[in-house]
Amino acid sequence: CQDKYLVFEFEDNFLAVLEREAANAASAKILKDYGIPCERSVDLLEPYVDSSDGRDMELESEDVPASNMEIGFDGLVWT
Repeated sequence: CQDKYLVFEFEDNFLAVLEREAANAASAKILKDYGIPCERSVDLLEPYVDSSDGRDMELESEDVPASNMEIGFDGLVWT
């Protein structure tokens, strides 16, 4: 992700918004503090391939589920 913010959308319209640079800077310390040896598990190092048809699971615009992202980042400032 190269956007300014990381946005995580959860059930009941709950959004968690983190500044990407701050989250990246804090990641190494968090991993060390909690004894986590690597930022992602081995099974997440490669792109996901659906074994049923063998194509990469990159979402196309028509495949993206409806979300609250239509409000844009300017709308998140007040939340």
